Amino acid sequence: MSASRSFMPPDGYAVDVDTVDKAGWHDLLDRFADANIYQSWAYESARGGGRNISRIVLRKDGEAVAAAQVKIVKLPLLKLGVAYVRWGPMWRLRGREADTSVLSAALDAIRHEYAARRGLTVRLLPYFLADERDTFHPLLGAGRFQRLDNDTPQRTLLMSLEHSLPELRARFEQKWRNCLNRAEKNGLVVEEGSGDDLFERFIGIHAQMHARKGFVAGSDVSEFRAIQRELPERHKMRVFLASANGELAAGAVCSRIGDHGVYLHGATSDAGMPTNASYLLQWRALAWLKEGGATSYNLHGINPVTNPGTYRFKAGLSGRSGRDLHYLGTYECSGPASSHALVGLAESLRRAWRLRRATAARVHARAGQ
Repeated sequence: MSASRSFMPPDGYAVDVDTVDKAGWHDLLDRFADANIYQSWAYESARGGGRNISRIVLRKDGEAVAAAQVKIVKLPLLKLGVAYVRWGPMWRLRGREADTSVLSAALDAIRHEYAARRGLTVRLLPYFLADERDTFHPLLGAGRFQRLDNDTPQRTLLMSLEHSLPELRARFEQKWRNCLNRAEKNGLVVEEGSGDDLFERFIGIHAQMHARKGFVAGSDVSEFRAIQRELPERHKMRVFLASANGELAAGAVCSRIGDHGVYLHGATSDAGMPTNASYLLQWRALAWLKEGGATSYNLHGINPVTNPGTYRFKAGLSGRSGRDLHYLGTYECSGPASSHALVGLAESLRRAWRLRRATAARVHARAGQ
């Protein structure tokens, strides 16, 4: 399928829709500094069997300069629904200055293909942070994407990796550095790699930690195990495990695609609580990220109110290298008015169902304690 003939990209640009195969998409990810696991072929393939996925590529003078993976959710029996783009489009070419005219052209192409031509409501969650608002909010508006009023952007800590490892260590909060020093003296054995066996062992302590704390995970770690199996080796997540006296103490899972790393999952076993093993694993993760040329580390979600312990841990790690930021938010471009109205109803029902499921899970977890 190719873009509709009625859409005329700017001079020198061309749009391809659903023409790139799996290997070609992997190669595309290597081109972009803002590539990430949510834009990987494996992410949607493992989660939904690869169904209802579209991929759009913007080319300039024959060179791919922007791309986006789009998850399409249609209402039953209707040709109406939502096209979701998470942490996309990718448009920052590695080793080059960012060109916002490329982003503008990519937004136009996405809007035309999915809103105008297919009649879908496009929901865009770009990888932009609140301190970039003055640059990207007007640009999104010019592309006819409006920020959702009822959206509450998530909050994260973004850690710069521009310093050397010793300098990064000196920039940790003092208490965090003290815990790392103690961890290094505790005789911990660290394993790291991308193998399925490591993921399986991590899932065990992850489940143990969530049962202990009595809360529901924001994402299913078993899904990420399935995603790992489909990723090419160069894009695979890194699993870090630490053991004390032959017993698993802690684990962490990180991604490094493009120029930045993302902290996806972490867990400490009951036996690992006194060992400070999680501090040592993050230190090893920083070494892996630096080795691969990452320039930033997204600690991926904080909430000082609902999860203060995790917040303190991440804040101590980011120290003087980190910024506490909100994402810019979710932006929407509507197709037909009827689609927009039905999508709003469907979103409300889905939120109610998720709340009900989360409440049931919490009750079940507490009952099992």
